[in-house]
Amino acid sequence: MIEQYIPEEWKDFNLNDCDPELIAYKISNYGRVMIKTKTSTQYRFLEKFVYASGFKMFFYKKKGNKSASFYVHRAVAILFLENKENKKFVIHLNHDLKDNTIINLKWVNRKELVSHQQKNPKRQTKKGYKLSEGRVRIIKKRLANKNNKTRIKMIAKQFGVSTMQIWRIKSGENWSHVKLDDNSK
Repeated sequence: MIEQYIPEEWKDFNLNDCDPELIAYKISNYGRVMIKTKTSTQYRFLEKFVYASGFKMFFYKKKGNKSASFYVHRAVAILFLENKENKKFVIHLNHDLKDNTIINLKWVNRKELVSHQQKNPKRQTKKGYKLSEGRVRIIKKRLANKNNKTRIKMIAKQFGVSTMQIWRIKSGENWSHVKLDDNSK
């Protein structure tokens, strides 16, 4: 007996590269997946899922006996959420990647995705940078000083970074947002 959530709605999910005569899928607005193979007469819950980077996904057989995978949250969004602006990404509003209910999903563009991810409470800030803005200012002062003939290799050794990093700071490729004051040269 299939346990139903109230008000759970099921829709057929057709994969383009999957043979519908061999296997059929149904996805619910609660993010549950049911499968029916050609040998069975009834749908059963798909219980084997893989979690890739926290996202729930299921595998299916493609034509030609190859396997592929599909994210459950994308399947729910494709079937149940309107995508008028043709946005590419689906986000979890509460940042819980295992909660694939329709009320937790939303279509977004890349800018909205990045903005949403920056608000993620689980986001880990990277620690242990070798350089800080203050240290980069010191490096830029040394590089800008025409009287100082300190070699790039020596500056790199002093700050514990590679010579390539110093060249990139000098060219503005890295740390370009750090500016020197006019009077600091």
